[in-house]
Amino acid sequence: MPLTPALCDWTRRNVLSAGSLLGKSCQGALLLAGHSEQWQKQGFLFGKHLSLAWQAYLDLEPFLCGSPYSLGISLNLTSAPVMFHLEHDSSLFKEIDKGINSIQDVDYVKVYDVVLNGPGINYTKQLQKEHSEKAMEVLNVFEESDAKTALSNIIVAMNRE
Repeated sequence: MPLTPALCDWTRRNVLSAGSLLGKSCQGALLLAGHSEQWQKQGFLFGKHLSLAWQAYLDLEPFLCGSPYSLGISLNLTSAPVMFHLEHDSSLFKEIDKGINSIQDVDYVKVYDVVLNGPGINYTKQLQKEHSEKAMEVLNVFEESDAKTALSNIIVAMNRE
């Protein structure tokens, strides 16, 4: 996927909010288990990519399960599908800017419908796939174990549609 401002912003925000936490947790677990610094770095990368794949999955959820409003799911205006759509079609900013004074002024159904019919969904699916593949690549450097199988199963399950 080409590096775009939306992708940079989304990645930075999600690495800083959860990706670094999961990455450092994986790194710390390998440190506590007495593994080398090289393995610890691999643990960090695994956790970071798993976290980003998971966030892309969560960002897609409102768009893949039917109308989020009938299911009680709120739409995040900084989710990957919305950000990627805005990069493609900046006219949606007019609707989002209505929320400057109050988020109640944004027509979330309109935003949902516009994003649903734009390229943001496919870009986010691609983003999720790329981070899942990177997490799996890192995971594959570790020897076979029940833990590795469980982590692999999580990645596989997350990528089923």
